[in-house]
Amino acid sequence: MKIGVIAIQGDVEEHIKAFKATLAERGESGEVIRIKHRGIVGSCDAIVIPGGESTTIGRLMEREGITEELKDA
Repeated sequence: MKIGVIAIQGDVEEHIKAFKATLAERGESGEVIRIKHRGIVGSCDAIVIPGGESTTIGRLMEREGITEELKDA
């Protein structure tokens, strides 16, 4: 399993650590990656959009080309 965390604003380390711990607790193999630009979303099995300033995150995702990938996924 590949879990992508949108990492274009703020600190996302707590999300990454939590998902890695959950995978380990369940005995499942997988990786948790940061998504900072387009070209990654399509390779992920799950996407996490951290909470925070939604307007800023939305604008940054649009600028980086991630929004369209999320819609397609």
